[in-house]
Amino acid sequence: MKKLNSGAAAKPAGAVAERANASRPGRGGLWSIGRRIALPGLAVLSAVLVAACATPADHGAGSASTAATVEAPANVQMQPVQVYLVPLDDFDGVQANTLAAQMAAEFGMEIRASAPLSARRALPFSGTRQFPAEDLLHVTLPALEHLPGRGSQTSYVLLTARDINARARNNRFLFSWHVPDQRVSIVSTARLQPAGAMTAQTRALTATRLKKMTRRAIGEMQLGWQRSAQRDNPMYAPLNSVADIDRLADRQPQ
Repeated sequence: MKKLNSGAAAKPAGAVAERANASRPGRGGLWSIGRRIALPGLAVLSAVLVAACATPADHGAGSASTAATVEAPANVQMQPVQVYLVPLDDFDGVQANTLAAQMAAEFGMEIRASAPLSARRALPFSGTRQFPAEDLLHVTLPALEHLPGRGSQTSYVLLTARDINARARNNRFLFSWHVPDQRVSIVSTARLQPAGAMTAQTRALTATRLKKMTRRAIGEMQLGWQRSAQRDNPMYAPLNSVADIDRLADRQPQ
């Protein structure tokens, strides 16, 4: 048996051939190996340099749009609120927002609902649960003057579930009360709700009555609508009962 050299480890044949090629530059040797390594290296280096020198446009529209910024014009002015629906602390704010959206779509005006305003400082007539409309306006007027977006021609419709009357009490009650010179109306739902338990049908009826009364207030303050003696006219007056309101056409005057 042939004895292996204990001082040297056996090497694969391929390693010997590669080593042999490296020892003979004239036949490819180091230059050949270096060329096979260096040329791909130059290609990679060139690609890196090209990428580093490329402008954002070279990377496509996506990068360019990411770098772009859009700024709103500094001189844009918001349209003043034309009508504010103002729920008092006893009125549902969600219902006020829904009504404001309906009226805005119908009139094509900037109509918003405010946050509920407190009217707790207003007291009812002695021995009753009926409130003077003048007092409701008095305790809420300072807050109306600070509503955002209001202008000199802004009108206000205060919404309340309180039963109201004028301080003079010439009537048993009022469905609504108006102060034209201050562009304020108060609409009460106390007498709009049918007697008995509230159902989906009675809620819908109350909402329709409220919409009719709110429409009248907005039309009178913003568009100068006049009262009418025709029973089905949306501006019919006087309104003595909910039956009169139910007969009003659910639309704007023609």
